[in-house]
Amino acid sequence: MQKEYLDKVLIESINKELKGKEGIIFFISTKSYNKYLEFLLASLRINAPNWIYLSIKIGNFQTHENKDINLIKYKIDLPDHFDTKNKKKAFSANLRILIINELVKKINTNKLIYTDVDNLFMKDINDLFSYYPTKNIILKKIKRTFVDIILKTNNLMLYKSGVIIIYTNNF
Repeated sequence: MQKEYLDKVLIESINKELKGKEGIIFFISTKSYNKYLEFLLASLRINAPNWIYLSIKIGNFQTHENKDINLIKYKIDLPDHFDTKNKKKAFSANLRILIINELVKKINTNKLIYTDVDNLFMKDINDLFSYYPTKNIILKKIKRTFVDIILKTNNLMLYKSGVIIIYTNNF
């Protein structure tokens, strides 16, 4: 059985706040990446003003983001056995898939976006859904460049998961 990371109180809070909102955008930050949080929130205030922002903090550290009526903050403690930086980094990077799975099943919206905390949104976020109205999951595809061909890079990730856009079946 898969462990659940989001408690019932959080899910109920998100569903309550979602009434009249477009959808939910969530991001995960560790202590080293938290410095980007306020920049992401500033871009969302401009380009996604009618969305809920779910900020998931991994580990125990102070945050100082500005108050925002659309922001819901949540903390997940690191397991004690994650004693190295690499284990913590891998846990935090892969946690997004488990969180997506929980949110898709439990939240009352048909629009869900995951973004890396060090991203910025430069245009109205609702445009993302109008570009691909018949897709369920959208990832950014990366094209091989001339340099990749010359260097014969075989390990190039063709799809980036820094932003994952999902149309859910929940309303």
